[in-house]
Amino acid sequence: MIPAAGCRIVDLSGELQVSKQGLGQLVAQLAAGGYVEITDQAGDRRAKVVRRTAEGDRVVRGVRDALDDLEDRWRRAVGADRYRVFREVLAELVRDADR
Repeated sequence: MIPAAGCRIVDLSGELQVSKQGLGQLVAQLAAGGYVEITDQAGDRRAKVVRRTAEGDRVVRGVRDALDDLEDRWRRAVGADRYRVFREVLAELVRDADR
């Protein structure tokens, strides 16, 4: 969920609908693992900006590739038409959950 250009923790917490404190703890763990870097926002030292590192980008690519492979397997297993309906139903459920 962290864009390649980075984002403020407060903005990301709003998008994910989690507390700033909880997200801050997760981001600190990701930083300790070398997946993100945390910097002060220019002009506002209280605001923290999170950016993925090269290692974080590598992990994101790996996860996307794994998900693409999984979707391809499911599509082959049930057929393209059934898989398309499955995806439409999932999208509908996600939209309804936001209401």
